[in-house]
Amino acid sequence: MKIALVIHGLGPGGAERTLTTLANAWVARGDSVTLLSFDDGTAPPAFALDPAIDHRPLSLAGLSRNFGQAIFANGARIRRLRTALAQANPDVVISFITATNILAILATRGFRVPLIVSERVDTKAHRLPGVWSALRKILYRYTDAVVVQGEQIVESLPAAIRPLAHVIPNPVTRPIDSLDAAASFDAVSNADRMRIVGLGRLVPQKGFDLLIRAFAATAQHFPDWDLVIWGEGPERAALGALIEELGLSGRVKLPGVTAAPAAALASADIFILSSRYEGFPNALAEAMACGVAVIATDCPSGPSDMIRDNVDGLLVAPEDSQALADAIGRLASDASLGAALGKRAAEITSRYSVDDIIGRWNELIVKVGSPQ
Repeated sequence: MKIALVIHGLGPGGAERTLTTLANAWVARGDSVTLLSFDDGTAPPAFALDPAIDHRPLSLAGLSRNFGQAIFANGARIRRLRTALAQANPDVVISFITATNILAILATRGFRVPLIVSERVDTKAHRLPGVWSALRKILYRYTDAVVVQGEQIVESLPAAIRPLAHVIPNPVTRPIDSLDAAASFDAVSNADRMRIVGLGRLVPQKGFDLLIRAFAATAQHFPDWDLVIWGEGPERAALGALIEELGLSGRVKLPGVTAAPAAALASADIFILSSRYEGFPNALAEAMACGVAVIATDCPSGPSDMIRDNVDGLLVAPEDSQALADAIGRLASDASLGAALGKRAAEITSRYSVDDIIGRWNELIVKVGSPQ
């Protein structure tokens, strides 16, 4: 089978992690995989690609200064992507993330090749610019399938698109990033102190403001605990100001992006996902795979599919910093509870194994490729 994958870039995000895992699994099984990315290929992929994958950077990334320039740029992207797909001559095209999906739909019009697009977040909660939202409603009807990570996301899709939806969660493996970077984690939080970890882009979606306020409510009661939030983004200044306002500059750290996220997660005594909405949060999955005790907001969507509350993690109400604080206090004061939850959390690698998830993708590919 010849598979063409399309994505905007190969950075450290959850979609990129999932695409890389799937691509590596397909070539390991003997399939041919062509990976078309909109970046220029100068930066190495955040996640290792099997050398057998034919990665073709298209150098199509960039921002437009005005609407006219955006139309021209996207027209060029569609033409270049169409040419690249024709050269790859795949049996199926799979695209990731909304804007890329829309361009892939337009680039494959008239091709006799099945197209599967993948949404990665709750589409009601994640607001798009008006034109992209309208295009999604119109153009997704011309795909063969829309893959989402949970049933809640199906309900967030426009009614006309829901019949095309197929729920396939992300595969989860125990991260194998080198732990050589562990010393750098001790530099931001001493090895002899207990550590709460958050990881993700510093954007409102991730709710790190809620996490910082929750930690502030517990910091006095647990003086040997610190909070480390790994990631970068436009909310850095606001979060830094909040840390200063709450008098937590010595206890809460924002060290930026880590080159070894597995080591960052494995270093945690508690991992917290404080998001306002998600899709299938890979950071939560990987923390669980590392056997870390986890707390997550029961936001749309993902955490309630992944965590069995009070069995392998704790779920709390979203947008509720006091609920987060109560959960932190519960785990920080009961090491045996944290150990028990972490031990069960590692079972996520069996529940979302690569073999199972790749099998579900292959079933869908066969389905969309069969004559109706």
